Amino acid sequence: MSKTISYDPNWRETYSSQILSAPEAVKRIRPGQRVFIGTGTAEPLELVSALSKRAYELPDTEIVHLLTFGDAPYAHREMAQYFRVNSFFIAENVRDIIQEGLGDYTPVFLSDIPRLFDSGQLPLDVALIHVTPPDEYGMCSFGVSVDIVKKAAENAETIRPQVAGPDREADRLDGHHPQRRRKRVPRDRAGECEHAPHARRLLHPHARH
Repeated sequence: MSKTISYDPNWRETYSSQILSAPEAVKRIRPGQRVFIGTGTAEPLELVSALSKRAYELPDTEIVHLLTFGDAPYAHREMAQYFRVNSFFIAENVRDIIQEGLGDYTPVFLSDIPRLFDSGQLPLDVALIHVTPPDEYGMCSFGVSVDIVKKAAENAETIRPQVAGPDREADRLDGHHPQRRRKRVPRDRAGECEHAPHARRLLHPHARH
């Protein structure tokens, strides 16, 4: 019988030197970089919000994603002078900006997207993603959103993971109610990413800066 994967209840203390607030986590993103945002209900909301608040400092920044179910403040008309959306799927939250010609749609098979990252055809400077807390071995999981996120994280120059959790402080989107938060993010063995110590920086949604 396989052992149940557990969360390390002391992960905040173990990795305290690596925990940043959202503003701190996006502080080093520079103008002109290409930023990947995690998929679907695993959109890292706190990071997206912090990034959008820095818009005036980040002209010519490209935002790449498959689709997201939460807010997309970077895809508003007034943000077009700073952010250029490049989406692999025309979801509701980016449809208007693309139809107005202020954003891009890249038609591609889902199975071909990882190859774009691996081959360097679409190099990524930063990946903003959502992960579970580290387990007892220091391993995080991509949870419900492995899809293209795993390859994005493997190929990005910088990874900024927002850590959700099994407690009330977890920041998860409900697919039916995008602004509602869920308490848990399921682990997925196939979606395990690198050890937390190698992630360099982790974001806890309620970290203070």
